[in-house]
Amino acid sequence: MPFDPEHLDPAELGALLVEVTQQHDRLAALRAKLTAAHGRSMAWKAEGSHSQKEWLVDRCRLTPGSAGRQSRDARHLAELPRTAEAYAGGAITAAHAGAAAQAVRDLPSEALAGLDRLVAGQGSDLDPDRLRSAVDTYVHQVDADSLADREDRAHRNRRFTVTRTPSGPVVGEFRLDPLAGEGVLTAVAA
Repeated sequence: MPFDPEHLDPAELGALLVEVTQQHDRLAALRAKLTAAHGRSMAWKAEGSHSQKEWLVDRCRLTPGSAGRQSRDARHLAELPRTAEAYAGGAITAAHAGAAAQAVRDLPSEALAGLDRLVAGQGSDLDPDRLRSAVDTYVHQVDADSLADREDRAHRNRRFTVTRTPSGPVVGEFRLDPLAGEGVLTAVAA
């Protein structure tokens, strides 16, 4: 018999949702650990793929963007052992871990231990946006030019595609730097 959440009372439904969310994050942490080990072993090459990203697209049916992010984030989290442990233990969420992973590529290797301490130590006390702000502050203190480099990278990688389908609806996909994104959010809110 299929599971029907409609038969749960609100308290049970809420508790189950929290538990499933925590388990989802723990599984995502395990996936990151497996992805990092898979990448280091180059197992994807033995199976005829040209990259781990290509292997993830083919075998795990991910989009290229998702596969690239998963591979990159897993590699970066492997450089932050305390953060990875907090993620696996459920002390921080996928959003917290993502903020840490993104910062790795913006920092020199000698600053990673400080990032690791920051995220593992404060991540469970801060929501993901506040942690990202704390991480950005740390990154800026360590290397003032790194945030400018990140903004430049975001600007170079932006894209915006809008298409009218044959039956009439308009669909689109975009990736914007923070400033352009705020402009779109403001226009949509109006």
